[in-house]
Amino acid sequence: MDAQEYVRQYGGKAGGLFYLKDIGGFDKHLLPLVYLARDQDISEALKQFPEEFSPQIVRGTHPNDYEGLVDALKTKKDIRNQFDLEFAIEQIREHAQSEAVHSYNKYEGQEYDGNVAIMIQPQNPSLKRGSLVEHPHERGTYLIDFVDESYDIPTIDRAVVSGDSIDISRMMRPPADKTVRDIVQLYKRIRDSDFIPDSQSFQMEFGLNHRFNEKDEVLFYQARPFMRFENATFKLDKIFEEYDCFGITPEDGLVLDVVRTWNGESVNDIEHPFAMMVDNMSHPLPLHVQPRNLAAFLPIGLRVNSLEHNTYRWLRKSKVSLLSHLNEFKLAGIKTGDKLKIVCDGLNYDVQKVA
Repeated sequence: MDAQEYVRQYGGKAGGLFYLKDIGGFDKHLLPLVYLARDQDISEALKQFPEEFSPQIVRGTHPNDYEGLVDALKTKKDIRNQFDLEFAIEQIREHAQSEAVHSYNKYEGQEYDGNVAIMIQPQNPSLKRGSLVEHPHERGTYLIDFVDESYDIPTIDRAVVSGDSIDISRMMRPPADKTVRDIVQLYKRIRDSDFIPDSQSFQMEFGLNHRFNEKDEVLFYQARPFMRFENATFKLDKIFEEYDCFGITPEDGLVLDVVRTWNGESVNDIEHPFAMMVDNMSHPLPLHVQPRNLAAFLPIGLRVNSLEHNTYRWLRKSKVSLLSHLNEFKLAGIKTGDKLKIVCDGLNYDVQKVA
């Protein structure tokens, strides 16, 4: 089976679901899917639902969202009747045709005609979800970011799995060890399916099952490439900082001009490699933020070490990313126009202001 053919036919999101379904053995992890092709009329989807139905989630899917389009296509939740379903599909398709999405695809270097397919699935009422990657600079180590929205103040916690070791010491509300192991096991099975090339780490998005009795606890949502596996030819003599950096610099480091921004302002027209510092990184940056010479990504704020969507897009576009929340203190006073020297071996890093 050719995984890329599934991506070309169904899009990145839906292609993964169809691919795993056709391989077999994954049904317990997959929710039902109603798929509306890019050239199909909305009526083809509506006739598969009664007037009122249990909550559904509606998402756009396109071949480009395998490698890109993170947070670019619309998602509509809590769809419960045919009127809202029709309106949700119209909104998703209309937004996909917008100038903002066309421009962003051009920025990512992907051909795009604006026509997206639609995927409709039962909405998992669980407010517990997450994503994981195998560390691209340390094979066999898995970083799992859990998002728990079942409390007044949502939490994002990380578990680190390496061999038989599960480190949940920094989690406020840790899941059971069995849940953690089952998530990693599903990830490994998807790795073995060849949906993602073995040369790359990938991100798997998942949810924890709440009401689907015939399904397993861990539900598969999406898989997409993350970063190529790579090991540095040198090792920094630094105290290990808990997997909060990605990317490898030359051993003598990178010296970069800083652009410090709040919402992505002033980064599009930089004509040389630079370091982008984003203050209050608590939401995805707008699609019109399109830096073309991004060499280092340094978000500032709580939970910036999480690979949720706010940071994921920029990790893939930057040579090196420093995600420690402690950077808020390490880089206090750094402003646009200053220079930083960054040395990173993929697991440890050093960052200093250049006088």
